[in-house]
Amino acid sequence: MIWIFGDSFSLKYSDKRFISNLQYYIDWKGYESKLYFELLSEEYDLEYKNMSRPGMCNRYLFHQFMKEYSQIKSDDIVIFNWTEISRFTYFENSDVRSSLSKDYNEVFSSKTFDEILVNRKNKQYIEEQYDIINFINQTLKDNRIIHWTWSTNTDIPQDNDYTIIKETRGLIEDYHFGESGHKYLFDVFHNQLKINKNILFNLWEK
Repeated sequence: MIWIFGDSFSLKYSDKRFISNLQYYIDWKGYESKLYFELLSEEYDLEYKNMSRPGMCNRYLFHQFMKEYSQIKSDDIVIFNWTEISRFTYFENSDVRSSLSKDYNEVFSSKTFDEILVNRKNKQYIEEQYDIINFINQTLKDNRIIHWTWSTNTDIPQDNDYTIIKETRGLIEDYHFGESGHKYLFDVFHNQLKINKNILFNLWEK
């Protein structure tokens, strides 16, 4: 089994939970291209269970892992598609919301929202995230684990045709990875899994 804990960068383009309508990208290509974890699933002949949800923060991803980790077997591959450090989630009635929905929230004032976002720029949040990653690695010490994020520009070149807006030459204004981006991620992860069982790719600078 391949487990995926992530945000919208690990969701199929046809997923109905997307705020942006990526059906335009499917129509533009004429088919729905495969994401990196689907390519890994085929390569390793493993089914996958995707726990990703669009717009969520790293705390939400970790909480999903805590709810599921007892079901993870030692020969499973576990993928963490971490997101922006500054993101946070909150509850509105019984629903979990993302800081990306600032304009639609009825919980905080705009000033409070901005103050939280500014506070989350503190580098201690990055240190905290690395502590969480170390904890996961110790908890899953027998597993193959991939930790990666799209939210830095160190190893994922944004000036190439990896994003949908680049691939479509601006026709579709969407910054999720397109087909070439997911093939690139697959190549990186597949090649590194031949050497290491614990991959840290494109993470934030401390």
